Amino acid sequence: MGQPKGGVAFPRRFAAGSGPCTCCGRTGRALRYCRFRKVTGLLLVTRTSDTLGILCRDCAIQCFVDSTVHNLIFGWWAGRAFLFLNPAAIISNTYVLLKGPAWLGEDDKDLISRYVASFEPRNE
Repeated sequence: MGQPKGGVAFPRRFAAGSGPCTCCGRTGRALRYCRFRKVTGLLLVTRTSDTLGILCRDCAIQCFVDSTVHNLIFGWWAGRAFLFLNPAAIISNTYVLLKGPAWLGEDDKDLISRYVASFEPRNE
């Protein structure tokens, strides 16, 4: 689990039945937080985008394949992307698929907080 400021723990893995996959919506599966990076080289500039969510195994594999194929085809067409960003994204995506994200950014914590809060009982 990641430890943000304030001592609140953010889970990276969720037990089966803890909620739906944010990609396919199926329930009853073990879920985990994933963030896959896509790099697009555009000759002089580079564009990156992230696919993130709390995913079941099948969706995590599908997002990994989509991101890796995109990186292998479109990630090499700018100098900075060719040398640094694309190899780092491919290695990072492989690590995320096998182990989970190494760190959690603010947008990651926000997504996980909203996901967990959606299943907490509400006092009305």
